[in-house]
Amino acid sequence: MNTLKAVIRHGFFKEPGFQSFSIRIENSTVVFARSETPGDVSLVISGRKGYEKLRKLFFELFELLFIYLGHYPRILSLEYNGTSADLKDLINKYHSSRRFGRLLPTCDINAETINENALLHLRALKELPLFSLEYIVSSEYDSIIITHRLLLLLQAMEGLVTQTQRASVEVALKKITGKTGKEKTHKKAVFFICRESFFGFHRKYNCEILQSLGLTKKSFLAKATDTRNVYSHFYNPKPDEIPISQGDETIYFFEILFFATRIFLCTQLGIKLKDQNIRESYYRIHDWIMESKYHRDDNYKSWAYSLSKIGNAMQTVSP
Repeated sequence: MNTLKAVIRHGFFKEPGFQSFSIRIENSTVVFARSETPGDVSLVISGRKGYEKLRKLFFELFELLFIYLGHYPRILSLEYNGTSADLKDLINKYHSSRRFGRLLPTCDINAETINENALLHLRALKELPLFSLEYIVSSEYDSIIITHRLLLLLQAMEGLVTQTQRASVEVALKKITGKTGKEKTHKKAVFFICRESFFGFHRKYNCEILQSLGLTKKSFLAKATDTRNVYSHFYNPKPDEIPISQGDETIYFFEILFFATRIFLCTQLGIKLKDQNIRESYYRIHDWIMESKYHRDDNYKSWAYSLSKIGNAMQTVSP
C-alpha cells in the first residue's frame, strides 16, 4: 500500500460548510480532512498504484479544485510514503495569483463533486483552452495587462465550446443581436456559455450585475465580442463596434466571464450545481462592483458582504 499526502491551503476550506470526506476513485482511497489550522486541508491518496500514478491522480483532483474554486490552492507540503517531495519544480500554472483570489466557488467540495465520474469527464475536456484558463490567473501572468488577459479568456471560451453547442444558439443569438446574417464563431461561443451560466442566473436571482455596469444582455455580449475582435487583430474599431476601453470595466468583464466559464465547465463535468452556491457568488460579484465602482455599501446582496458590513459596524461601535 502506497500513500501520497499533501497539505493544501485555500480560503474556501475555512467555510463552515466544508467537511472532511472520503471516497474511492479508481481503486484508490481519497481523503480530504480538515486541519486544525483554518484553511488547511490534508489530502491523502492511498492504494496499490506507484508514485507516478498517485501523483497524476493528485494533480487531476487538483485540477477539479481549480475549476470549482477559481484558482489553485497553495501546496504547503507533498510527500510519498513519508518522504517529502521537492515542490520547487511545480509548473507555473499551479501558482495562482493573489490578484484573482476572490472567493467565488461554483459548488461545494465533497464526494458529489470530487469523484471518479467528474475525473473521467475532466479527461475528456480539451486541454489547451483549459491550460489557458489556469495560466491567465497564475502569478506568472501578473505582469500581463488586463486587456490581454481578457482576450486570452475569450479565446479559451471559444476553444471550450463545441461546434454543435455553438450551432444550438444561432436562432436565440439572432433574436438578441437583431442581425440576420451569420454570426461569428466566437460570438456564438461566448453567448452559449453566458446564456445559462450567467444570463439565466442573473435573471432568476435579480443579481443586478448588468444594471450596475449600465448594460443589457445585448450590449454586454457586444462589448465582450467586439473587444475580442479589435484586440485580436489590432485594428481601429468600426463605427458599430464598442470594445472595452476602461481598465476597471475590463476587470469586471473578466471576473464575470471567468466565473461563467467555470460554471460551464462544471456542467461539462456532470456536476449537479446548487443554485445557492451560484447565487451567492454572483451576489458577491455585484457587491464588489458596487463597492469598487460606486463606493456604496447600502445595497449588498451577498451573505459574505452583508456579514462583513455588520462586523465592521460592530467594530466601529466597540469601545
